Formats: sequence, structure tokens, C-alpha cells
Amino acid sequence: MIVSDGNDQMGNERPTKASVNVAARRRAIPAIERVQHSEALVYAIGVDAPDVPPPYMLDAAALRELTDPSGGSTRVVRSDEAIRRRLSALATNCDSSM
Repeated sequence: MIVSDGNDQMGNERPTKASVNVAARRRAIPAIERVQHSEALVYAIGVDAPDVPPPYMLDAAALRELTDPSGGSTRVVRSDEAIRRRLSALATNCDSSM
């Protein structure tokens, strides 16, 4: 399970529009390849607060690149409380499918 606020820059990287951040995408490739060659289901909860400036907005497409090939899913939430609700729903769903 991945919980991300979309702030995936390294300390020495300037924030850019997330969909253009080539370095962050390049770092994700090994994780994407591992998911594609495993039987793991990957679920992501992305946190995208409404008051975040564009360079720091969540890149939900990047999370979907990890989750969709596995059969898992990505959900975008807007608050701390929504994270807890989504995690609870996911845990219930996982428990019922076992």
C-alpha cells in the first residue's frame, strides 16, 4: 500500500509540475517493474489538498502506473480524515476477499 502526498522530489531537486518531473519518474521505474513481475496487488491513497500550489500537486497518474497493472487501485483524498476512511474501507475489502 502506498500513501503519498505527491511531494516526491529529492532534497536537491527543485519542485516542478509533477507530470514533468523526469527524475521522479525514473526513480519509479524499478518499482513499476517489480510490480509487473509479481502477483502483488498494489493500492495507493494519494493526498491532494485543495490549497496546494501546482508544483506540489499530487500526480495521481504516477500512482496509477504502479497500481493499475497489479489489479489494485488508486484513490485520491482531500483530508486527513478521508485517509482514515479510505484505509478502513480498503482493510475491510482486503479482509472480505481473503
